[in-house]
Amino acid sequence: MKEANLKKAVKRGFDSSPESYERFELRYGFFRELSGKIVESITSDPDISMSRDTSMILDVGCGSGISSIPLESLGTVVGLDLSLNMLKKAATRLEYVVWGDAEFLPFQDNAFDLVVFPASIFLIPRVERAFNEAERVVKHNGVVAGSYFVGFYSGERPLEDVSGLRHRDVVSSQRIEKLLNEFQAEITEINFEVSSGFVRDFYLVPAMSGALFPKETYSRRMEKVRNIFKRPELSRERFLFRWRVFKVKIRK
Repeated sequence: MKEANLKKAVKRGFDSSPESYERFELRYGFFRELSGKIVESITSDPDISMSRDTSMILDVGCGSGISSIPLESLGTVVGLDLSLNMLKKAATRLEYVVWGDAEFLPFQDNAFDLVVFPASIFLIPRVERAFNEAERVVKHNGVVAGSYFVGFYSGERPLEDVSGLRHRDVVSSQRIEKLLNEFQAEITEINFEVSSGFVRDFYLVPAMSGALFPKETYSRRMEKVRNIFKRPELSRERFLFRWRVFKVKIRK
């Protein structure tokens, strides 16, 4: 699929996801916890200085604003998202929100102390351009940080081998890591142990189920996901949900 079409598909998925995304987060608190891991990576680094009173933070792909809550401990947060429907949710949590595209950030050079991609960098088709934009708007000695999806695993077996469900990446973790290595990023893997119910509910969010069945209607996706996780061998399964957290210190 062409990059422009991929971007439209991602936007459509999230435009239809606010309510189900909120239900998932209310039940599991996952994305808030994931964003907290990014904050821990920053605050534990003695070479990074953030001030809650003066630091400016850009949350790229802020979604409903859930990911921004932990970031507010570091400074003033501006949330940006391409999905207007998700951004409306974010506006109930954040003072500053901007409708915009990660590949064309609507900000001046050197405007932020920290630019964060919390669970969003792997959803941006032209990820290299988005990262260059983040580098442009962050100050000298600022930081670009975030997290990206690796996959669900049963032991060392990926979800596809266990269930037949194949997650189609917008941007692969290998491509992201190639980019991050060029910028000498620090990368840490984080594993969350989750139930099969968690995996099912994750993929019942329209934006997530689109990665499994991009050509199906949402009602058909829901039916397929529910049927797969009704299988006895899956209903009792525990999975590792693998993510990687990164940070890059920008020297201009």
